[in-house]
Amino acid sequence: MNKQRTIISIPQESNIWLTNQAKLNKTSKTEIIRQAIEQYKKKVESRKKYSLTELLNQTKGMLNTKDGLTIQQQLRDEWDD
Repeated sequence: MNKQRTIISIPQESNIWLTNQAKLNKTSKTEIIRQAIEQYKKKVESRKKYSLTELLNQTKGMLNTKDGLTIQQQLRDEWDD
């Protein structure tokens, strides 16, 4: 893996916490930050992105009990209260 240096600014309180964690885990602050970035990256990349068609198909028929115009009118009536 090709590594590239970068400079980050973090609050002093976070830096103190990071230093303590590095000592407790017998590792470097850099390694903790690397691991955190990898975890965050996995989390973001794992989020499924739905197309409009998929979303419409998933929600189709959710309000079968009433027609859309009736629901719309009921919502607008709430605004007048």
